[in-house]
Amino acid sequence: MANAAAYALHVTLFGLRGVAVCSLEFSGKEREPDVNILVDFGRKPASENFNHYPFDGTPTHQALWAGRVMLLQRPEPRKIMLLLTDGGPDNGCETKAATKRIRRDGIEIAAIGIMDKNVRRYWDNYKIIQSINDLPTAMFGVMEGLLTHNTETS
Repeated sequence: MANAAAYALHVTLFGLRGVAVCSLEFSGKEREPDVNILVDFGRKPASENFNHYPFDGTPTHQALWAGRVMLLQRPEPRKIMLLLTDGGPDNGCETKAATKRIRRDGIEIAAIGIMDKNVRRYWDNYKIIQSINDLPTAMFGVMEGLLTHNTETS
């Protein structure tokens, strides 16, 4: 379900003029939280790019740092990071530090906790879902709120 929802969101955002989207995942399959780019910026997504399954662990701070580096290299004036997680961060202090720095850099963060409430401890813009079937609606709802938010009033 998460793969299908991420694919649908990527396809939708890819089709919007002026929006550049990239999808990443951190699996920890080799006991290291390596970043895997599912679909890079400017690339049209294919459903098979999202047939990727997680392993174990929640290296959230490393995911945030990697996403930050990628976004800071982008020319777009507005940068948004959407984080999907089904567990609490492996390192809460480092996650808070990464979040603080990312906000200072002007990058907006939204998070969705999948059957896990830890997102409310780290990010202001979050949704918690209790069923994997609610993921597509939550993803589109969070992103719609960000994309229609007037940055001049914040």
